Amino acid sequence: PAGRILDIGCGRGTLLARFLDGRHEPWGVEISEVLARDANELFAGHGGRCIHSDTVSGLNALAQDHFDGIIMSSYLEHEIEPLAVCEGISRCLKPGGHVVIKVPNYASWNRLVRGARWCGYRFPDHVNYFAPASLAGLIGAVGLQVARFRWQDRFPTSDNMWLVARRDGG
Repeated sequence: PAGRILDIGCGRGTLLARFLDGRHEPWGVEISEVLARDANELFAGHGGRCIHSDTVSGLNALAQDHFDGIIMSSYLEHEIEPLAVCEGISRCLKPGGHVVIKVPNYASWNRLVRGARWCGYRFPDHVNYFAPASLAGLIGAVGLQVARFRWQDRFPTSDNMWLVARRDGG
């Protein structure tokens, strides 16, 4: 649906470039100064902006109940404070809003078969690993509800998993 969308770890804004349709207001948080500047130039022309900051500080600078949707695609495994980030997301998400999360699936059979050569191991930038239960538990711990996390979204043969969470209300 139309509204404000926040991309955590947005890079140059490539993912949200798909939403520059006049119905969406793109926002981002990006730690790289160069990438944040590029994303901000892209987003500013569509009513949004990109904050150059670490994620926890960037979320703290944003208004409560501000976003209709939040995307964390291939981000949370890089975050040293995943609980603080998810608390910030819960605060910034409007009642009825959704967050989409994609992370490597630590419970994948491929990890077991490949061992230390599993594609999800990326040292030193992957600092967290999530199995289905730990990801759902993290979301529940910050007061969000799992809206979609079917077996196809976390299939054991897939190296990645997707979860959609919702903030109650609205």
